[in-house]
Amino acid sequence: MSLIKYEESIAVVTSGSFEDINDEQLELWVMKEYGVDSSWTMVLHSIDENGKLVFYASLNDVFGVRKNGEVLLTVYGKEEEKELATLSLSCHQQEHKQQPKRLIGKMNSLYDVFVGSYLESLVLLDKGEKDNYLPPEIITLILQRLPVKSAVKCTAVCKTWYALIKHPSFISNHLQQAASLRDDLLLLRFTRDDKEFYQLRRDNDAFEEYKQFHVPFECGGFGVFRIVGTCNGLICLADIWSNSCKFILWNPSIHKHFTLPKIDFTYILPDETFLGFGFDSASDDYKVLLVVARGYNEDLTEVWLFSLNRNSWTWLSEVCPKHSCGGVREAAFVRGVLHWPGFLHHLTEVWLFSLNRNSWTWLSEVCPKHSCGGVREAAFVRGVLHWPGFLHRRFFSNMILAFDLSTEKFHVMNYPKTLVQFAPQMSLIKYEESIAVVTTGSFEDIDDEQHELWVMKEYGVDSSWTMVLHSIDENGKLVFDASLHDVFGVRKNGEVLLTVHGKDREMELATLNLNCHQQEHKQQPKRLIGNGNDFYKLFVGSYLESLVLLDKGEKDTEGQPESE
Repeated sequence: MSLIKYEESIAVVTSGSFEDINDEQLELWVMKEYGVDSSWTMVLHSIDENGKLVFYASLNDVFGVRKNGEVLLTVYGKEEEKELATLSLSCHQQEHKQQPKRLIGKMNSLYDVFVGSYLESLVLLDKGEKDNYLPPEIITLILQRLPVKSAVKCTAVCKTWYALIKHPSFISNHLQQAASLRDDLLLLRFTRDDKEFYQLRRDNDAFEEYKQFHVPFECGGFGVFRIVGTCNGLICLADIWSNSCKFILWNPSIHKHFTLPKIDFTYILPDETFLGFGFDSASDDYKVLLVVARGYNEDLTEVWLFSLNRNSWTWLSEVCPKHSCGGVREAAFVRGVLHWPGFLHHLTEVWLFSLNRNSWTWLSEVCPKHSCGGVREAAFVRGVLHWPGFLHRRFFSNMILAFDLSTEKFHVMNYPKTLVQFAPQMSLIKYEESIAVVTTGSFEDIDDEQHELWVMKEYGVDSSWTMVLHSIDENGKLVFDASLHDVFGVRKNGEVLLTVHGKDREMELATLNLNCHQQEHKQQPKRLIGNGNDFYKLFVGSYLESLVLLDKGEKDTEGQPESE
């Protein structure tokens, strides 16, 4: 005899043999009312009163009763192999022998079969040992495909996962996986009622808001941080026009930040200071470039570079450019190089910070001979920072000032020939894996400023410069029905992100198709965001959620929580 569970009571299985019957007979008795002896009822008997099998099968054992009331049992199949089968308890009411329904067969291990009900649960999550059902490399691949928020939560599962997810190689591989998914996001920073707002929006037709967060740091200066640039989930913030002269690398996706070591300047940084931020793939390092123009004396050149790996600033005393930088944007980072608009003006100080070294370095030998203008961030493309620059000695000429974060050297790139001697306001933006220049100027007989957008179709090839947008036609009329203010970037679908003057001259963020020149009627830019936002301090840049800084830096402690 053996006992099995029957609903919320018990049942007994008996087995025995008759001398004139080869097969064992089975009986199944159930206690209909638990604990009441008189409730015992026989519900299955494999042999009838004439000693014949009730159903067409050679039974072996009964293991339980299923949810539908059928019995789970083992029967002998062909070649005397055991098979798991199910049988209705109503077989006694049928005129003909019943054939059990086979479930699993050809398994000799059914001699050691166990059948029982099971409920998935979290029992033992807080104790016991972990079962290693998956090889460690498979677990790693699975974790690398998790969204950032889920990956951070997994660090709390166990010490092994904590160490794995925080390892630099895991963070790097997770970043590559996230980049391959191309979940395109745009970071927007704007102000409203003197308050600073940061938003992530999806770069699609709906331009819907994905996440909003608030900067958890206090800024001296003008009360709003200058965004030097974004790269791999990091936002580089600068507060350089106050006594603090503070730089912060911030990853809002994981609520962590890294404050750069302070450079002990004996003076407040001038307006001619230009900055750049990007990633050096050759050394797997994040770097911040600080170029300080201290006047017209060439002996006052300073170029500083910060490396996150070294965690220090380095004075690049030998790389100071002989140019000044122009424009109103951050540097364009393309192909590992920072680019600025530049012009020849005077020597400056060049400083470089490396996150790996965790120090600033004075690049005394790399000072460029150009000047950079404007306050826009550098265009970072292909590991290079790009700024608008110009030479201003005997003859004025524009050029692009570029800084390669890998070699830590400056070099010069050319504008389209029509812009070399022309002196409008210029800024550089990233265009796919190349750069583009935005020019802004005015005609005497037109109230609105005219804008041109030139793109370098093939990076580094001067002859590939192509004008893709001109706001004024050959007759001096606006090509589209809007008063443009500035161009901020090119979206995934090829449209241009720009600001336009709305009603009451309020600024609005809009998008414009570059094919507007081919349309007969003036094109109306599509408004994306407006209604009282102050876009004079607007920042727009691509953004990728990542785990960068998970293994270093500090947790954000101030500010309001993010909203999704």
